[in-house]
Formats: sequence, C-alpha cells, structure tokens
Amino acid sequence: MKALNYLFYKYWKWQNAVGNEGLATFFAILFIFFIVIIYFYSSLLALSILLDLKGFNGKIIIIILSFVFVFLCFYFYSNSNFEKIIRNKEFERRTNAFALLFPIIAFALLALMIILIIFKNNNAQ
Repeated sequence: MKALNYLFYKYWKWQNAVGNEGLATFFAILFIFFIVIIYFYSSLLALSILLDLKGFNGKIIIIILSFVFVFLCFYFYSNSNFEKIIRNKEFERRTNAFALLFPIIAFALLALMIILIIFKNNNAQ
C-alpha cells in the first residue's frame, strides 16, 4: 500500500501544479485507475497470446474494473486517508522516478502486446 500512497501523493501534487486543486484527489485516483486499466488490458492481451484465447467475457471485465475503482475510492476517501497521505512529508522527499515510470511502462507493455498480436495474426495467415 505504500507504493499506492506514493503514487497518489505524486499524482495529487501534479494535479495541484496544473491548477486543478478542487478535484485533485479525484483526478489522482482516476489517473491511477486509468493506468491500472492499461496494465489489466495488457495482461489480458498477454494471456490471449500465451493461451491462444479468442475473446473474454466483457461483463466480468467490467465487474473487475468496477471493483478496482470502488476499492481505490474507498481506500483513499475512507477515514480521510487522502488527507493523511497529503500531510505525510515522507513522499515529498522521494524522487518522481516511480511515478513517471509507472504509466510509461504501462503504455510500453500495451504497445508490445499489440505488436505481438499483430505478429501472431500475420503468422496465422
């Protein structure tokens, strides 16, 4: 959970820096959720490549992602946990490397999976 708190703090600071003070908490959670969706989709693509699956049940995917979003909102909003994280100065001293690499790796992984699926489909013909 410490990594999740760190990501929240860094993305919250970023939202404040771009002038989004009023909704910084929600948009930091939303950004984390968006990146989790990309990791989740990349892992589904990897499973489809490795196990040669043709499709996934969309309802189950929506239920899982909804559960993740509710978990993130509940984790940060319950007992004003986001205020405790914001007041914690431990994260301010840390570098931004993980907060920057987290979405970059997600997009790179997604691009790699798409390229592998293209190669797989070209070899199937």
